[in-house]
Amino acid sequence: ATGEDAAGGARETLGEPSLRIFQRGTDVVYAYEIYDGLDADNAAHLEMSTSLLRDGRVLYESPWSAVRARPRTGDTRVIPIAGRLSLGADVPHGPYTLQVSVSQNENGRRRMRADGWVDLEVQ
Repeated sequence: ATGEDAAGGARETLGEPSLRIFQRGTDVVYAYEIYDGLDADNAAHLEMSTSLLRDGRVLYESPWSAVRARPRTGDTRVIPIAGRLSLGADVPHGPYTLQVSVSQNENGRRRMRADGWVDLEVQ
């Protein structure tokens, strides 16, 4: 969106952050992309996990699982990821954070972890 400032000049207005609202007993469907610039040996060790947090506490965390992707053809590969998290009918109303994490697992040790998150509300 655009508007005018006090001097009559154009200014950009950033969009308001959106809040995703879900009903108890429904599914949260999410999607994200991993931008991978790792060489083939290191890219083979990428893993992902999803967590649901409330007030900074982890309420649910999926097991780490291997990231499946096509072989990289250029300098950077874009890996699309999608998932589903079921909200039980007993999930309390209120604010939550859905966090997705990607890490490189090398001999049982996680390195170079990257996290992304989005806020949501259960009604």
